[in-house]
Amino acid sequence: MQAAASKVREKRRFMLLPLALALAVRCVGLSHEVEGRYYLDEGTYYHHASEINAGRMLRFSFVYPHLVYYLDAVALWMASLFPGTVKAWAGAVGVEDPLGVSWLLLRGVVALLSALTVIPVYRIAERLGGSTLAGAAAGLLVTVRGRGYRWR
Repeated sequence: MQAAASKVREKRRFMLLPLALALAVRCVGLSHEVEGRYYLDEGTYYHHASEINAGRMLRFSFVYPHLVYYLDAVALWMASLFPGTVKAWAGAVGVEDPLGVSWLLLRGVVALLSALTVIPVYRIAERLGGSTLAGAAAGLLVTVRGRGYRWR
């Protein structure tokens, strides 16, 4: 019984490496040009999340996935519960503007969701490959494989 439990703990620990790397890779550039508002997608997400928090729950936009609107609304609502902590965190990465802080939070939601894709990829590869090494390799590939790269 203890051997099986330690094996499960070992597998979980082995999965933490690609997961931690994925979080680091995705969070490293989170504040890049957030205050310049060069990418206006955040404005759309911010608008819908703010509308949801204002009580208008049903969104009639079909441009972006709705789950992200609702997750963004939760993130903004949670940030409103801890304004000092959020301001200190944003200040640590160089974002001072209140709207920039909100956009930073919205980017954080997407970064977290994309990093969490390592978990199912790891588990599927582990099952198909029959080892934790296959899972870790697949998790690392998801982490470093970008849309702009071509693997030949």
